[in-house]
Amino acid sequence: MLKKIAGVLLILQIISSQGAYAHGEISNTSPKKGATIGALPSLLWVEFDGNPIVIKGKQSNFLIVKDSKGIIINDGITQVSGPRLSTKIKNLGTVGKITVTWRAVSEDGHPVNGTYFFIVKPKAKS
Repeated sequence: MLKKIAGVLLILQIISSQGAYAHGEISNTSPKKGATIGALPSLLWVEFDGNPIVIKGKQSNFLIVKDSKGIIINDGITQVSGPRLSTKIKNLGTVGKITVTWRAVSEDGHPVNGTYFFIVKPKAKS
């Protein structure tokens, strides 16, 4: 019986320790993924479940924000602050589908990347 309990505890320990080596995942964004908003904010950010690693001299973490025509509308500078990557938007009058492409080096040293979108649709004036 003791061997069975020890075996179960060992398996549980192995399973729980694997979570410590998981790749970084997005925990929050602003604007929200898939949202429809009335106007672009001046700052866009993506937050992860851990702090991205900053590698000196390399652009290992970045955000690229494009309008519906594929034109880049952010300033090209990605700031890393704790778990958050942020970038300034340079064309605040942009409307339509906005695509955000991101890349981050997660705490376990592996690069992770992805894309999401949101829509800018100003409210109709009455």
